[in-house]
Amino acid sequence: VLANAFRNMQYRMRTDVLTGLNNRDMLMRSLVSRIDRQRRSQDAAAFAVLFVDLNNFKMINDRLGHEAGDRVLVEVATRLNKATRPGDLVARFAGDEFVLMINDLSSREAAEHVRLKLEAVLREPSQQVDLGGAELAGLFGGAIGLAMYPADGDCADDLIKHADQDMYERKRQSHLKPVS
Repeated sequence: VLANAFRNMQYRMRTDVLTGLNNRDMLMRSLVSRIDRQRRSQDAAAFAVLFVDLNNFKMINDRLGHEAGDRVLVEVATRLNKATRPGDLVARFAGDEFVLMINDLSSREAAEHVRLKLEAVLREPSQQVDLGGAELAGLFGGAIGLAMYPADGDCADDLIKHADQDMYERKRQSHLKPVS
């Protein structure tokens, strides 16, 4: 009984309760561990950190309620998990933000390909929440920032900051594009 209670406690400490993904603490521990492993082994395989921020999530929460917002978060978590490989890590960072660690990439171009794939996955219409027609449905999706180790940072915090800044730049650029 004690061993089961300890295992359950450890699981809760590293898991986001709503989505079942890794939580922020587990993400940071995994990034630090991955960087240490790379430094020790002189491994040449690059890895990327992707910072995902959902578009217009506040509007979904405000118009449809927090229960609908929670269902959207769970759906997005499931999509991100399905769109990544078993060795990659998907975590809920905070609110409507997710961070992914994508391992064993051959280049920045390979990471860009992953980013484009994930952006397409996020644009798919919600299957769990009726977003009330074209107004909200057309707003579904997210912006994804990218950072590569070690080019964009040599510690977990720097990689997260770089990916976050890149995400905000992509969001800013997408708002400047004409809507067709």
